Amino acid sequence: MNKQIVSFTLAGALALGIVGCGQQPTQTTTETTTQTEQTTQKTEQTEVKTNWTSDSDAEAAAKGAGLDKFGVFEKLTFNDTAHQNPKFAHADGVAKATYDGGANELVITKGVNGHKAPLSDRDETTFASKWKTSFDNVDVTLYGPKEGAAVVLTWSDESGNYGVTYQGLGGEEVTLDDQDVTAIVSAVRDANLDQKEDEEEQQRHEQQAEQKQQQKQQNNNSNNNNSNNNNSNNNNNSGNNDGSGDNNGMNDNYGADGCIQIACDYAGAGGQAKGPALNLSCSGLINGGGTLYYVVDFDLGDVHYQVQVDAIDGNVISGVQTFNGTQQLLDDEGNPIENTEEPAE
Repeated sequence: MNKQIVSFTLAGALALGIVGCGQQPTQTTTETTTQTEQTTQKTEQTEVKTNWTSDSDAEAAAKGAGLDKFGVFEKLTFNDTAHQNPKFAHADGVAKATYDGGANELVITKGVNGHKAPLSDRDETTFASKWKTSFDNVDVTLYGPKEGAAVVLTWSDESGNYGVTYQGLGGEEVTLDDQDVTAIVSAVRDANLDQKEDEEEQQRHEQQAEQKQQQKQQNNNSNNNNSNNNNSNNNNNSGNNDGSGDNNGMNDNYGADGCIQIACDYAGAGGQAKGPALNLSCSGLINGGGTLYYVVDFDLGDVHYQVQVDAIDGNVISGVQTFNGTQQLLDDEGNPIENTEEPAE
């Protein structure tokens, strides 16, 4: 099965372009369960029936389950199928969001400590394999027909207890590979950042925007005071291959370092979900299209980004991400634009 994470959109104050990028699971261990234990556990689980109460939205489900927050996706697309418009419910300390994917469904649950309702309606003891993966200092337990093909995953962190179930609706078994698991766990954790972390993240973005504005103003003042010198330097360097020669009177207010930082911020580098930018490279100053700009290339996990940054006003001209040989254009917020896939060169 050709698997490809295409897009993640988070509900609420936190928005993220998370698409198949980030950290890979490490420290995998496999456990086996005897047939006697499986039979006993299965009997105990099947004797308890969970009665779910439908809710209008995630906030109502969180309140019904006794949670402070139940962070969910508005839309999640993988395996060429969009999972969106979730239905919500709660039962005995657990909130649930169910996404209809046509032939399959994705269920995300979050429970309080000591919850009585299960994190999955599937009986984990019926799966042939159980293994564990460490992701971002969190141990995730996975169940499926074989290692590397997960149907149910569970984990706990400081914000609650979580479960994810991916299953076919026609009787067939569908599974998640390691890349799917990594992206889903990362996005679910980001969606459930507590209020303090949300506010800190928003404050960080506001500070960066203010710093960029101050830097731009300082550069404008400096360039205005030295415009004659800049024009002279442009004429002397008219033959440079990097395009920094005759700039037709235009001044590059943002240098290469500033444009690299803008490109990284645009793609979400440095965050918990995507991690730091790797293999960074930046072109020389390019004069074209009526402006001056730099082309910045870098990797975030398995995803390669190429971002063009305007050296005059500091805005992103265009962005492209490449994952598994497939390219996608990015919007103004650095999120993939759907239905614009092009073959990578």
